Formats: sequence, C-alpha cells, structure tokens
Amino acid sequence: MYTVERLNQNDYEEVLQVLNASFDTVDPGADFEKKLPIMWTREHDYMKKHFGVREDGKIMALLGVYPLPVKIGDQELLFATVGNVATLPQARGKGYMKMLMEEALKEVDRLGIDCARLGGLRSRYNRFGFDHAGTRYDFTLTKRNAEENPPKQAFSFRLIDREDTEGIAFARSCQQKKGIHTLRKTHTDFYMSTRAWEHQPYLAMDEKGEPVGYLAASVNKREVAEQGVAEGVSTVDMLSAWLQETGENALTFHLAPYEAQAVHDAFNRCEKWSLEAPSMFWVIHWEKVVEALMNLNLQVRPLMEGAVRLGIEGFGTLEIAVKNQKATAKRTDEQPEITLPHRTATQMMFGPLNPGCMAQLPALLASWLPLPLSWNGQDRV
Repeated sequence: MYTVERLNQNDYEEVLQVLNASFDTVDPGADFEKKLPIMWTREHDYMKKHFGVREDGKIMALLGVYPLPVKIGDQELLFATVGNVATLPQARGKGYMKMLMEEALKEVDRLGIDCARLGGLRSRYNRFGFDHAGTRYDFTLTKRNAEENPPKQAFSFRLIDREDTEGIAFARSCQQKKGIHTLRKTHTDFYMSTRAWEHQPYLAMDEKGEPVGYLAASVNKREVAEQGVAEGVSTVDMLSAWLQETGENALTFHLAPYEAQAVHDAFNRCEKWSLEAPSMFWVIHWEKVVEALMNLNLQVRPLMEGAVRLGIEGFGTLEIAVKNQKATAKRTDEQPEITLPHRTATQMMFGPLNPGCMAQLPALLASWLPLPLSWNGQDRV
C-alpha cells in the first residue's frame, strides 16, 4: 500500500538516505548533504517543500518544489526549481515519479509560480511541458590566453567562510547587480548557495586590499560556477588573475547573454567557447516573464518599435509591444498573427537556437529574439 504526501521536518534523515541511495548508481558515494548544503540548514524547513511516496511507512520516491524569487532587470518574479527527483532502485517502474510530477505541477499552480525549471532527461520531462531553453555561454580560458592578455590590474584572492559577514555582504552586492539573479534572502542563503555542488566562494581584492569581486570555484579550482564584480572591474581580468594564481592550465566559466561586456571580452580572449541551454523551463505566466526579459534585452541593445500578437497553445494570445524603448506584454482577446504549441513557443522565444529554426515568424518578433533567459547552476535548489 502506498500514499503520496507532503514531507516534514521529521523526514530529514530519511530524505538524505533516499537521495544518496537513488543516485549512487550514477554517482557512487553520492553525498547530498555536501552537494546541496542549503537544504540541510533547516533554516527554511526545506522538507515541507518535498513530496514523497511511502510504501508501508517508508519513503520510496520523492521530489521537491523550491520557490525562488528572481529579479529580472527591475521586475521581481517567482520562479521554482523542481528538483531532487529520486526513486529507490527497488521502487522503480511503479509510476511513482509520474504521480509526484503531477503533484509538483499542482504545487507550482498553488504557489503562483511564473516559471518553473528542472534538469534531467528531456525525453522524460517533455511530457510535462518542460523543454531546453535559454542561453548560456561556456568559456575556456587557458594559461596561454592569460599570459598573452594579462589582467590590467592586480588581484588577490581569499576564501570566504561562513562567519565572514563583510565578505559575504560584498559578494551579495555584486550578485545583485546581475541582470537576472535569485533573491537569496539571508547571508546564510547566499553562502550556502555558493557552496552548492561542493564549490567554495572566494573574495577578489585589488592591490589596496579592497574587495572588487567574488567567485565560486570547484574544489580543483578549474571551474568557476558563478562570479560577480564591482562597477568598472573586468570579469575576465579577475578570472584571468584567478587562473594565474591557481597555476592551473585552464579555467572554465559561464556567462549569460545580458552580460554583454564580459561576453565580448571573453570571446576575444578565451581559447574556446560554446553555447547551450542552461536548463529546462516551463513558462506559466508568459506576460510577466516576456515583459521582464524584453526590458532586460533593452538594456543591452535597442529594439525595433511596434507590437506583435503571439498565440500560445494552453495560454492564449500574448501581445508584446515596444514603445519609446520600453517593452510591455499582456494577454489579449484579439486574434494572434501566429499560434504555436507551448514547447515550440518556449524554444522560439528564448533560444538558444535561432528562432527562425522553430517557426516562420513575423519580422518584428524575429528581430527581438531570442530573449536573454539564463540560469545560474548554483541556484538549482
């Protein structure tokens, strides 16, 4: 006999055991307490964000729905991650995950989420409306690149620990300058997020010892999962200095399309780069997400003025307009100029492919796309 229920604070230890056992086949020795430290702080009672299937009183499968307030430009939205999707080996094939995903979608609706995201197999989650979308640039900076284009200023680095309130506060101020960022509510939230996936946060300082940026690096120091800098400081200079300090042969890092100057510098100075979708997304309140991203787009480049009506199956008609270099998006009862399936609209609006590969679009709409949706991998939970 099984039951589907919301979990609670008494389930912490069992949830950890289920996660570790479920992922052990693909990640031997999996330790989710280290991988996602924010979940185990108990500060926000993360267990109540989970649903589980019990057989004879024991958790056999679970997943979490984690609301994440997000700032896009000047607008605040509510995103959510559907994560920690786990089923014990002996309970697979019973349909438990389908039940839990259906419960997760109900929770997304109950919470008024604007956009949900998750990671995993596309073939598994397409049926629930999720698909790869958005744009992330992945760069590789080599030791030779750094030597040929050395930083224009001196940097030094020191580890940020949990009690370093001043260092965390400065790093948070840099993160909050980004065009899209999650609103990590407390110093603990920020610190624990930078520690996700066993990364470590470092403060970057100038020659006077003043903080000018931060980064979250992998244990081997060869990957930077997130970074931020003060006004007037070059992101690529800071990362180049980090590579020189570590003595490694190469460093990988990620940038979003709205980080225009950093993307320009990285493209000119790095050995190689690639483009990919940062996550799978399911857009619910199209009007809010599109309006915020259109206005973020306007911070990077001017857009042709005018209005377009786009029909999205399961949503209705969305009217998008640009007037006096300000964008608006709203539902309308008027006839759309083109109607697309939900997933096609997601791929077309946010990339990473050229939108013309998805559909034949009105010229004005095509000129605005793709919108600069991205996601920081440290904020999976």
